[in-house]
Amino acid sequence: MKYLSIRPERIREVDAETRDYWVVETARSTMFRIDAVEAGLKMSPPTVTELMKLGYPENLADGVVRAIEYYKDIDLDRFRNTVRDALRSILPEAEGLPRQKAEEPSAKRLKPSPKKEEAETKEDELHEVGVGADEEDVVMKIIESLESGAKGAHWDKIVEAAKTKKIDKVRLEEIVASLLDKGEIYEPELGMMKRI
Repeated sequence: MKYLSIRPERIREVDAETRDYWVVETARSTMFRIDAVEAGLKMSPPTVTELMKLGYPENLADGVVRAIEYYKDIDLDRFRNTVRDALRSILPEAEGLPRQKAEEPSAKRLKPSPKKEEAETKEDELHEVGVGADEEDVVMKIIESLESGAKGAHWDKIVEAAKTKKIDKVRLEEIVASLLDKGEIYEPELGMMKRI
């Protein structure tokens, strides 16, 4: 039996937008795992090697094989429904429910607050969109060109490719953080980046 202990280095309150982002990111990761279990259930018997050939990382493939052996009958629909419920909690309009009022925290969806919009000049907005969007597009293309299956692109290769585009590592980290925040890319495993 394994015991897990978590000791956070820091805890901070986050806004509804950040919470919603993590709900979506968790849903995405959970669906990836559900897909892996579904693939394993179709095998007779499931093996780590075969799951890895389908593009799943070794640690996930190993966990899937162990779960199938231990739990025998796994109801994937139950887990899919849990993911749907989580997403509905942040997107009630998906079920035909009325949208929440704009001033309610959970109604803020990846949009700056009106006060922030007023404070920014048009020149600042143009600068942010133009340069940022161009750099993000370049990094997205780099990641896409380096992706290898479900694992994505290796960080070291992304850094090297970015250097050829005159994007240094510090700036690359800022761009990648922005893309992660926007939900454009994710990290399927440590040191790997993949487009969503």
